[in-house]
Amino acid sequence: MKAFFTDLDDTLFTTETKLVTPKTAEAIRAFEARGNIFAANSGRTLLSMQQALEQAGFRFSEKSIIISYNGSQISEYGSGKVLASLRLKRSICRVIFEEAAKAGLYCQSYQSDDTIVSPGDCEAFRGYRKYNRLPVVFSNYPVSLLDCDPYKVLVIEGEHPEKLDAFKEHMLKLLPGEISTFRSSAYLLEFVHHDSGKGNALKRAAQILGIKPEDTYAAGDAENDISMLQAAGCGIAMLNAEESVKKAADIVTTYDNDHDGLADILNSI
Repeated sequence: MKAFFTDLDDTLFTTETKLVTPKTAEAIRAFEARGNIFAANSGRTLLSMQQALEQAGFRFSEKSIIISYNGSQISEYGSGKVLASLRLKRSICRVIFEEAAKAGLYCQSYQSDDTIVSPGDCEAFRGYRKYNRLPVVFSNYPVSLLDCDPYKVLVIEGEHPEKLDAFKEHMLKLLPGEISTFRSSAYLLEFVHHDSGKGNALKRAAQILGIKPEDTYAAGDAENDISMLQAAGCGIAMLNAEESVKKAADIVTTYDNDHDGLADILNSI
C-alpha cells in the first residue's frame, strides 16, 4: 500500500475556479482502486478544507486521511475522528498578535477550530474571504475570544508581502523553539506549534496507516509544502511551484495545476 499526500490550493485545485478536474479525479479514484491511500495535507482549517472540497466537486473516500492547519491536526476523513493534534499556547498567540499590530500587519486565529477571530475588517481580511467562507467574530482583543488553544495563527499582507519576511525572522528570534512558521502563499504567513508542519504530519500519518516512508508521495507548490516533500519517499513539485519548492523536490510535474499536473504522476504509481 502506498500513500499520496497533496496540498490543495494551486496543487490539487485549479487556480481560479478551485476545482478538481475530471481527469485528475479519475486518476485519484484509479490510484485508490489499486489499494492505496489518497490524503489531503493543507494549511486550511478542517472546515475550510471540507467546504473547499465540496465546492471543488470532489469527495475523498471514507478511509482517507485529512491533515489540516499545516500539519497540526490529523483526522479520518470518513468519521472525522482526530488521530493527532498539536496546538499553539494562547500565551504564544497573544505575543504574535501584539507584535503583528506593532508591525502594522493583519493577524487572525480560530475560535472553536473553525471560527475566525479577527481584530476587524480590512483589505487583508477581505482578500482572504474571497476563498474562505468560515464564520467570523471581530474584537479589539481577539485572543480573549479564543475558547481553547488554537491550531494556528495567520498573518496576512497583500500590498507589501516582503514585510512578512522581516516579521518571520523577528518572531523566530523572539520565540525561539516555541513556533514553526512558513509562508503558505506570497501573502500568508502561518504560525503553528513548533513540532507541527506538513512534513512531520506526513510522518505521523504514515505511521498511523502502517505505511513505510519509502511508499509515501507528496505534492505541493509553496514554501509550507517543502517539509512535506522532503519527508516523503518521493517529493513532487508542481510545474507552477515556487523555485525553492522545485529545488526541494525529487521530480517536477510536466503540467501545472490548471492542466492536470497530478494525473500522470498518480497513474504512474
